[in-house]
Amino acid sequence: MHVACGFPTREEEYLYENKPKNCKPPIGAGRFPLWDYLEGEMQAMDLPRQILEGKPYPVKALFALGLNARMFPDSGHMFQALEALDFYVDTDLFLTDSAKYADLVLPACSSFERGEFKPYPGGLAWYTSPAIQPLGQSKSDVTILTELANRMDLPDEMLKAGYDAFVQKYILDDYGVTVDQLRQVKLPVPIARIKPHRDYEALERGLNTPTGKFELKSMVIAGHPEWGLDALPTYRDPLDGADPEKYPFVLTSGSRIPNAIHSRLHKVPANRSLRREPTADLNRADCARLGVDEGDWIRIETARGAVTVKVHPTLTVPQGLVNLFHGYSEADANSLMDADHLDPYSGFPAYRSTRCAVRKEERR
Repeated sequence: MHVACGFPTREEEYLYENKPKNCKPPIGAGRFPLWDYLEGEMQAMDLPRQILEGKPYPVKALFALGLNARMFPDSGHMFQALEALDFYVDTDLFLTDSAKYADLVLPACSSFERGEFKPYPGGLAWYTSPAIQPLGQSKSDVTILTELANRMDLPDEMLKAGYDAFVQKYILDDYGVTVDQLRQVKLPVPIARIKPHRDYEALERGLNTPTGKFELKSMVIAGHPEWGLDALPTYRDPLDGADPEKYPFVLTSGSRIPNAIHSRLHKVPANRSLRREPTADLNRADCARLGVDEGDWIRIETARGAVTVKVHPTLTVPQGLVNLFHGYSEADANSLMDADHLDPYSGFPAYRSTRCAVRKEERR
């Protein structure tokens, strides 16, 4: 559940009990071994490369839940990968730019149309109720997965039994409560007795590290010299290798428009009205130097391409930085970023460290 609720939820136990044996390594495992060691799941940022290169093994088909290609650096590269697939199924709330590449699109429920188990800190939990019934043919992600598992007769009896059966067996049975009982309550209720906090308890039992101590030098990384990673936190310039004279600004697309939820609801008119047109935030001093004012057009350029957007002078960003919200089809910030400029430890993209140039653009 990725929630510090104060009591164990055993979904990881289910995951490792049911993981297929002798399957191929997750995508990105060879390129980002530390991520694979700690997370045990694919690093999606390596997906477009593997689709297009076919190494270390070919990827011919993809089943996705809410895939957003515009979240990938060099998003055009990801769209190219989707087009190269033999078969692609996407599940989403809307016919997004990514869904338009799919052979089949399955309609997903919003959170208003489904209920789910929710744990909270302090040993609390409940099972939410849908505010409305699912619209059209839409279904929850987990319903779609369990129905497919049954139709394909996958060797996973728990998955085929469904979401409620999983929650009951792997979580609630430990606490003597049922899914039906949690459905009846209007607010979260205590289901587990949590262990009271004791100051400095970690000093007695040790931290969750190989040494039990706070490690400035990672013993996990040091124990795997074949990874080629530095076990000590050593500074590396996060910026890409572009010429700072030619590209004196730093582009960031890491921030998000409130309520757009990445770009899931980006094209809903009410949400789009928060920033109807693609607009870059620049420090007022930079705007004065460039000779631009509120609503003027600027051209943002990197080694991979350029977009033309409006400008918003502000003091919320430092000098030398350009903030452009991602998700705009007509001015995609991530299309300007390098798909190979990824953190070697985690595989995460450089959303906040791409060099760019900015100049005023005359438009009539």
